[in-house]
Amino acid sequence: MNKKKIGVVDIKGGFGNQLFQIAFAKYLTDNNFDIYINTRNFQRSKSIKNLNVDLRELILPLSLFDMREISDYRFKFLEIIQKIDNQSIVKKISGHNFEISKLRKINRFDGYWQNQLYFNHSKNFLITSLAKNQTIKKGLEEKKQAGSTMLHVRRGDYTNLQECLSVGYYEKALFMAKENIENFSFSVFTDDIAWVKKHEIFQSAENIYFSSNSKEDTLIAFSQMLQFQNFIIANSSFSLTAALLSQNKNTKIFIPNPWFRNSPKKIDFPSTIKIENKKT
Repeated sequence: MNKKKIGVVDIKGGFGNQLFQIAFAKYLTDNNFDIYINTRNFQRSKSIKNLNVDLRELILPLSLFDMREISDYRFKFLEIIQKIDNQSIVKKISGHNFEISKLRKINRFDGYWQNQLYFNHSKNFLITSLAKNQTIKKGLEEKKQAGSTMLHVRRGDYTNLQECLSVGYYEKALFMAKENIENFSFSVFTDDIAWVKKHEIFQSAENIYFSSNSKEDTLIAFSQMLQFQNFIIANSSFSLTAALLSQNKNTKIFIPNPWFRNSPKKIDFPSTIKIENKKT
């Protein structure tokens, strides 16, 4: 029997990104990898003086997903090998263009892995694991009201990055949602209530929820998002993962296209309805 290959998956970014990376780690585990998790990015980010990017932290413990952190000794050894030769012994991978069968004995995966293949493979695993957290469990178990739609407005660090979605995006998405969702109603989740309240298109929202990046607020907001049937998401993995976890055959998910206007980064989920994302 062949020995398992080793994979080290870096965890970084906000809660949505963390879930995509955990889903990818599970995908690798089920493809005969011995997986370790590296969360050192959160400590390192604290020393970076970048005011354009919000600091992040690990939202849920790895034990919730039955995954293990790579030890300091093994991680230092990994970094030393990478510096000596990143092609023969250890392969560092950050993109989706790889074949599992051709990977080396030791592989480091440093990416976001926002791919429907990985997520769908691990969806039931994520739901079972997340249900161990009582706050999220409530959202998973709540009966969804027919026609209810979650609309996410993310600004914050996106303002400096010039990647905020325009009012025009939300106008188009709301128009299509009203046309295609029976008994349509919507609530807004945002980190910028002042911006939402000054635009007339949001005035008919049933509720407007504010959420910060704190761990407590993140879990509460995520749990609340899971209680909706449909989703108009921001270009944020936070609302995207909530939508995908809640998705069933009746769910409609409206997603910006392109994901970012000023970056080559692409997000492609065939099960979503794409709305043009352009600056106005």
